Amino acid sequence: MSDIEVTASGSPISVSASGSTVSATVSATTASTSASAGQGPQGPQGDQGETGDAGPANTLTIGTVASGATAAATITGSAPNQTLNLTLPKGDKGDTGEQGPQGVQGPQGTKGDTGAPGTTTWAGITDKPSTFTPSTHTHAITDVTGLEAALSEKADETALAEIAYSGQYVDLTGAPSLATVATSGAYADLSGTPTLGKVATSDSYADLTGTPSLATVATSGAYADLSGLPSLAAVATSGAYSDLTGTPSLSAVATSGKYADLSGTPSLSTVATSGKYSDLSGTPTSMTPTAHAASHKTGGTDAISAGDIGAASSSHTHTLSAITDAGTAASKSVPLTGNASSTEVVLGNDTRLTDARSPTSHTHGNLTNAGAIGSTPDQIAITTTSGVLTTTPTLYEHQVYVSDMGTGNFGTDDQLGYVIQGIDSAFTYTNGNVSNLNTSLSTTNTNVSALQTSATYIPGYDGIADADDWVSRVSTAGGSVSTATRAAVTRFCVAITAAGLRSKIWRANAFCGSSLTAALVPIYRGPSRTGTQYGNTTDTNNNFVSGSYTEATGLTGNGTTRYLTLGTFSALRTSWATGHFGADYTGADATDRYIMGGFFNEGLTSPRGWYRMWGSTTYGINGVFGNPTKSGFTQTANLKIVNRSSSTSLWFYEAGERVSTETTTSNTSTEQPLGQFCIMAASYTNVSGGVATTSVNGYGPAAGTCRGYTIGDSFTQFQAYAFGAAWIRLQQELGRS
Repeated sequence: MSDIEVTASGSPISVSASGSTVSATVSATTASTSASAGQGPQGPQGDQGETGDAGPANTLTIGTVASGATAAATITGSAPNQTLNLTLPKGDKGDTGEQGPQGVQGPQGTKGDTGAPGTTTWAGITDKPSTFTPSTHTHAITDVTGLEAALSEKADETALAEIAYSGQYVDLTGAPSLATVATSGAYADLSGTPTLGKVATSDSYADLTGTPSLATVATSGAYADLSGLPSLAAVATSGAYSDLTGTPSLSAVATSGKYADLSGTPSLSTVATSGKYSDLSGTPTSMTPTAHAASHKTGGTDAISAGDIGAASSSHTHTLSAITDAGTAASKSVPLTGNASSTEVVLGNDTRLTDARSPTSHTHGNLTNAGAIGSTPDQIAITTTSGVLTTTPTLYEHQVYVSDMGTGNFGTDDQLGYVIQGIDSAFTYTNGNVSNLNTSLSTTNTNVSALQTSATYIPGYDGIADADDWVSRVSTAGGSVSTATRAAVTRFCVAITAAGLRSKIWRANAFCGSSLTAALVPIYRGPSRTGTQYGNTTDTNNNFVSGSYTEATGLTGNGTTRYLTLGTFSALRTSWATGHFGADYTGADATDRYIMGGFFNEGLTSPRGWYRMWGSTTYGINGVFGNPTKSGFTQTANLKIVNRSSSTSLWFYEAGERVSTETTTSNTSTEQPLGQFCIMAASYTNVSGGVATTSVNGYGPAAGTCRGYTIGDSFTQFQAYAFGAAWIRLQQELGRS
């Protein structure tokens, strides 16, 4: 905007406008006059005169501000009080403001067109009233029950006053004398009215007395009539963003609103803008359909017929030759009467069926015709893996429950003195107060009178100390054990000791206790409690979390990262020429999912693979005991053990029962995998040039649930049975099915 020169009353006033800002400068002009007939030569400069009085300050008031195509300014009035009137061009359109509040509701719309006529039948009318007000009509007095009697009790017409018929005030007697205003209703008829001011009837402000002196603005309502106005910035009247001072420097996106003007935007994949499934990476090659059996049923939207899946329809026939399991009788005839011939089927009424015939001498496996199995007395009958009856040497089990044995060697848990178990009929241990116990001992403690606090030699007693030691180690590790779990583990340890198995177990864990911390403390860590202990103090956890364990189920893997390490192979056993290992595991894992152990890779020429267990549809075992492989273990949760008792004898046990015998020659190699002995996985030792080098732990982790493991010396068949029985009872008392 260019400068504008405005002259007011002889005083030049310079007004300049920049953008929407207008400034005005008033320059006082000093007038000089001279009265001379002719101008002579300039005289000498006179003395400086005295300073004159200060003139009044000029006050410039903003007057009208109008919109126009060209900027202009005028000043009216005389100094020192003048008015500045401005004409300003319209500014650029500002940004759209925020949406205002919702307006008031508009008036009701016009009435709509008349609807179509309704039903013409009485039944088609809805919302009918149940009763109707009758139209005007008359009744004889006798039509209304009791009306005549009721009327007879009313007053006679002649007994009523005139007002009863006229209803007029003048017919009232004793009426009061009313003032005129009572009927005229006129203010003028009121008496004692006050003297009113003129304004009471004129309703005019001019008729008010004592009104205040009002400023001009009170009646004009004009901003210009306000005094003491502030000096407003240009933006106050222009409303233009460009008239704001100190505005921030905006980036391009602030005014363009375009994603392309943003800086530092991420690099988007194609699918981010295409939205197409085909642009996604890593999509599955196949997807499991949602349940939709109903659509395939008869009458469904996608019904499948028997022929669609190669099945026969529900109504069909077969020739006898097409039935493979019909048997030989299906093709024979049935006699109409009498006994069947050799080519006919025998009926139930064949007379020969009633003949009493003694069987010829014969045997059923090991069972003779007389019902005997062998000739040795006091044998226990068991079945082989083929289900054939056979016998075993005598094995008696007696169990005395003692509820009052004092404290002595039993500690403070009197209820743990269970402990005569696995003894035979010739019990002759003698120790002070315990003598001549025999088979007359019953399961009630009423027959045990001589059993006192000194019971060191009672079979299985030392198992109590083993259980107490386990509880103590759990507490040291930061775990805890419930009373019921402690009792269950105590009974297990007593049974193991009583059966003479304690030295056979080098390490065993049933994964029990109140937390994962407790579950990782093994019950046994060596062939005795006080001797050398083998492997890690606790089973070392790799990636199991608290949710991986419950006492009711055991320890559950994930098939990727979870496994335990017990220590190196040499740290667990000094010799592997004979021995056993096993795990209580369930889960249908993929091929090469390992449950326990470790092995060399296939690079060595001689068999040096160490034992491992894996699953697909069944379980198998592979081991240093001659690299045997055994499939056929069931997919239920129970203890599965492989046992090498000699160089030519390798047995497999499931839940204490022998399920297979192998005669593969034992591997004589003394080499062992370099890594840790793992549970729920294996260690894998690499071989380079026939030499074992590095090892990887946690190879092929399993995803099922493990309820415990055992590692130790070899079992006899009866020891394996006794261990299996004690293990099953422990699992049951822990609440595991």
